[in-house]
Amino acid sequence: MFKVRYIILVLFLCLFSIGVSISFGDCSDKVSWVRVYISYPEEAKYIISEGLDICSGRAGEYIDVLATPEQVEMLSGKGYTIDILMEDIYDSANYDTRGYDGYHNYLELTADLTQLENDYPVICKLYDFGQGWAELGQIWGVKISDNVEQTEDEPRLMVVGVHHAREPMTTEVVLNDCIQLCDNYVKDPDIYNAINELEIWLIPVMNVDGWIYDDVENHRRWWRKNARDNDEDDEHFGYYDGVDLNRNYSYMWGYDDYGSSPYPEDTTYRGPEPNSEPETQIIVGLADDYEFNVALSYHTYGEYILIPWGYIDDYPDGEDYDTFMEIADGMNEVIYDYQGRYYEVGNPYDTVGYPTNGDFDDYMYGEKGVFGLTFELNTWGQGGFYPPDSYIPETTEMHWLVLKWLLNWMVDKYITDINVLYFKGIAYDGGVKLTWDAESTDEDILGFNIYREEVLNKSGEMRHSRLDSFIKVNDGLITGERPYTYVDRDIVEGEEYRYRLEVVTGERGYDRGEVVVDTGRQTPISLEMVYPNPCIDELSIGLMAGEGTEIEMRVYDISGRKVDAGLIESVNEGYNILKMDVGELANGAYMLVIDSDAGKLTSRFCVVR
Repeated sequence: MFKVRYIILVLFLCLFSIGVSISFGDCSDKVSWVRVYISYPEEAKYIISEGLDICSGRAGEYIDVLATPEQVEMLSGKGYTIDILMEDIYDSANYDTRGYDGYHNYLELTADLTQLENDYPVICKLYDFGQGWAELGQIWGVKISDNVEQTEDEPRLMVVGVHHAREPMTTEVVLNDCIQLCDNYVKDPDIYNAINELEIWLIPVMNVDGWIYDDVENHRRWWRKNARDNDEDDEHFGYYDGVDLNRNYSYMWGYDDYGSSPYPEDTTYRGPEPNSEPETQIIVGLADDYEFNVALSYHTYGEYILIPWGYIDDYPDGEDYDTFMEIADGMNEVIYDYQGRYYEVGNPYDTVGYPTNGDFDDYMYGEKGVFGLTFELNTWGQGGFYPPDSYIPETTEMHWLVLKWLLNWMVDKYITDINVLYFKGIAYDGGVKLTWDAESTDEDILGFNIYREEVLNKSGEMRHSRLDSFIKVNDGLITGERPYTYVDRDIVEGEEYRYRLEVVTGERGYDRGEVVVDTGRQTPISLEMVYPNPCIDELSIGLMAGEGTEIEMRVYDISGRKVDAGLIESVNEGYNILKMDVGELANGAYMLVIDSDAGKLTSRFCVVR
């Protein structure tokens, strides 16, 4: 005897129309949102084999699907206990426009990302990665880092939303991460440090065609896939159209027909070949071009943290498994502290209860060696794929705190604690003598590289340096006894040069020092330290100078605008400690410039109250 139970759930949804004209009548065929209870995990494979639209699940307990009346009858006839979560997902009575206004549409998303780049050009760069098959909008990517125009040898994080079109909460989470990173760069010392030490790449909407199509004329289409025209009828969103982007990645693509489908009409259709879709090609291209350390993919729903493997019921071996669990457990503690309950952690078999092959996590880890993890946000009770917009603040705030934890973890994990005690440059007849000392508490220092650029601006205004304008001046790694010395003879007397010191440990190099030397001036000057950093009201500056040196100190904000200047007529020979009152400066990141007859020195500092 089978049982069918009805559960009332009201979703508050509001949708916008852009570039696609679809009437509500296009969804006239009744489709129910159904929970099918199972007794053992293998039953999930049987349900998947019936071609049902899989929504979520819990291993060994139930699987949520979208089903036609005929499919509901079939499942009931097999003896499954069924809950009807929503009788007809296309019935307008299930939707209330008052509960969905808080979600971003495409135009709003584009405007917000463009404004971020305009407001924070030093740390934020917006990329147009192209379009999907239907060309309904651009796929935007955001890079956030201190030298955002340059490719540095830094640890990298990738964050991706909307593999699946009907998961708009993931857009809100990733977009909020972009905003919070930029807004907090000058307010939060941890974020300031993370942006200076890491490269963070974020894609709020990967499946832009499907996302736009799903959101039209005050209802939701429940569309999952992208817009590939599989049957070549010049329509992009028909019965046979679309590819599940989270089954299209090349690692273990098509491993079996449970973790993905070979049939275009199925919602887990894996595509005609691995990495066939323009959207997955963007992710693969980024992973090929840059060395990422961690990658996050956001989905809904179920409150899970997924780790590999998806294609088989197994886990990575040894230390990598420990690292996956260290990341997942650390993020999960933040979640528990915020909402009082944990997400469930495991591979897809042990969490949602069904396999996935050709997915993001398996590709990132199996093919690229990146720690790839997936979040399944929200619960069925909160609205499943479409929570009311009242859930946006708590969901985005919680996952911003999760991201902060991850960024701190990455800095601790991948950044060597290197301390450059000093870096000095002295001009003399025929060259520039550079001296420095450095120590590392984590790894042995293998050597150093010196980079040089000409300082073109002689007007006294600050010139922002660019990494691509530096040239390496040494042939091999500089080694030797402490303190270290290098003489650059390939200079033109009377010119001004900026030097960067790179400390090399293991397989990585870290920029940890900068000095400006004017070869027309012969009196040495060096900046020993700037502390505390971040500071509150007063900045202490340790300065080594020659006899009779006069200096001028200037402060610039991150846009290059001069915000403070103070002239000190002379400093003592030897070591000086200078005090600068920064009490009138707003919270933010600044550049200190010290100019003298002996040369120009620069150092970044941050005011945080």
